[in-house]
Amino acid sequence: MNTRTRRMLQDALIAVLLSIALSFINREVTPLPLAFSPLPLIWLGLRHGGALSVLTAALAGVVIGAIQWRGFPIVDILLGNVLPLLGVGVCEFFARNTQRTLNNLRYSSTYLNIFTASLLTLMIYYGIQWGLLPSIGIGTTLPISTLLLGLGVTWLILAGSLSLLAKSAPQLIIPRRSKYLPRRETSSLLND
Repeated sequence: MNTRTRRMLQDALIAVLLSIALSFINREVTPLPLAFSPLPLIWLGLRHGGALSVLTAALAGVVIGAIQWRGFPIVDILLGNVLPLLGVGVCEFFARNTQRTLNNLRYSSTYLNIFTASLLTLMIYYGIQWGLLPSIGIGTTLPISTLLLGLGVTWLILAGSLSLLAKSAPQLIIPRRSKYLPRRETSSLLND
């Protein structure tokens, strides 16, 4: 196994563990429907792309479903935990531009990419978790004002924390030997 694959698997394991840990926060902090578990998966999607983040989201959803299982049908638990997290695949569309703009120190464009990727991912998550699943009898419905307020608060927290991470430690967003950046853009030996 080469170094890049090992690093991708380490990042995926970190994202799964953080996602599982963050899945317990959203039930006890506030009555708003907050969803912090997609945060490490969005980070992984912006760092390594959509394919790895979707596989990691599926694994995290299965583990979260197994932990929360209380005699409900397995299909309900899997649909309620795996399907909403699969929305992180949309980060694939923003990973390349996020890494390029961050590498070129264009922070406003980086923030725009991070905020847009986070918003689309959370809209998919909230749409499935509190829109689609209650319509087929899994989960509970919420008033639209509560749902939108929870979406807005979650979006600002997740995108703000990823933006702070990008500004303070860009190497956590841009992996070494990234597939989205050519070597000439990352080389310190070339004069600009």
